[in-house]
Amino acid sequence: MNLKNQLYADLKSKELPFDRAFLPGCVLFISLALTGLATWYIFSLTEIKDQERFQNIVQRSQSAIAVRIDTYISSLRGTAALFAATGRTDRETFHDYISRLELQNYYPGIQGIGYTKRIPPDRVEKTVAEIRKEIPSFKVWPESPRDEYHTILYLEPQDRRN
Repeated sequence: MNLKNQLYADLKSKELPFDRAFLPGCVLFISLALTGLATWYIFSLTEIKDQERFQNIVQRSQSAIAVRIDTYISSLRGTAALFAATGRTDRETFHDYISRLELQNYYPGIQGIGYTKRIPPDRVEKTVAEIRKEIPSFKVWPESPRDEYHTILYLEPQDRRN
């Protein structure tokens, strides 16, 4: 028993005082806290940068869309000006005008430009007869009765899509 008591006393004498035993735990806690704060800071910074990048992409996309729509509106205004300046335009003049615009080169995305005429129900038969003088296969479609009719008189370019 004496040996046992002596070993216990030796161990007891080699124990660290409370303030020295507390130090490694404190260092561990501070290190973990700093790591957590650094992780949170980097995450927050990354989140902010991602939001800014996203907002820039959205703004560039909106600007590109606005420019494209303005371009399309300008081409439609130009076509309206053609009709206003010449009165009633014929198919050849309309075709030449749209060909000179070079839609595929300068207006990507525009499938075509057309001219439509609003026809009241009581003038459908007369209008169809007039147009058939130029286009024998012309018809109003769909043929169901309605309050007003719209018919495409000119559409260019005359390609597979149109």
